[in-house]
Amino acid sequence: MSELDTLFEQPAELVDAVGGEELVVEAFREMVKDELKRHIRETLDENPELRDEVKDAVGRYFEAKVAQTLAMVALAKAGTKVSLASLPDQLQGQVGEDIAQTLEKDLARVLEESL
Repeated sequence: MSELDTLFEQPAELVDAVGGEELVVEAFREMVKDELKRHIRETLDENPELRDEVKDAVGRYFEAKVAQTLAMVALAKAGTKVSLASLPDQLQGQVGEDIAQTLEKDLARVLEESL
């Protein structure tokens, strides 16, 4: 009998050995996910029409996520313009420059991370 089999016969020692019940639950959750993925792949392999439909739906989903992100950026831009317009004239220029510098840094970081 292997050491692992011995641990499975003594659940309390197994939990202690692997660092707690959360780890055991997570391991079983991953096993279920793997089995579900295997079943889905098998189903899609057996049905090319369904596979194409899922592929199309996933593509549309990601396109919608990109459109949502662009809409959020446009909303943030409009909100920034409203905020700047409500500032006194003497502050608008300085705050606008500060915002532009911050956005430039953040966009550069995002582009760097995405490449």
